[in-house]
Amino acid sequence: MINMRYLRIYLITVFILAILELIDNVADLVDFTLPLFSVLITGLFFAFFFINILAFLYFRQLNISKLTLILPLYYIFGGLFTLSIGLFLSLKNISTVPILQGLSGFSIFFSVLEIIFALYLYRKLL
Repeated sequence: MINMRYLRIYLITVFILAILELIDNVADLVDFTLPLFSVLITGLFFAFFFINILAFLYFRQLNISKLTLILPLYYIFGGLFTLSIGLFLSLKNISTVPILQGLSGFSIFFSVLEIIFALYLYRKLL
């Protein structure tokens, strides 16, 4: 059952990264600076973006629930969307504090959803 082992590792990784992202965004929201931690999280999510492309292809060829495709697609499109928003805000030079706090709030919300969905898939599929 190599596919279930990979799925288990993938879901645990999603869970851990979502918790780390949650910590980072809560720290940003309460104005507690964690610059090295933020750089580490950014690097991890950059690497995880490419892992999700491979995970999507791997999960698609397996004969397991289609629910497994949701998280990789979410991370792929979320990464592209985040990059687009970041580029837009940088190019227009409109990165104000309220906008950044709003983005942190959205990120907290989505981190909680990632945790819930990863736990749901873990319990349902494994």
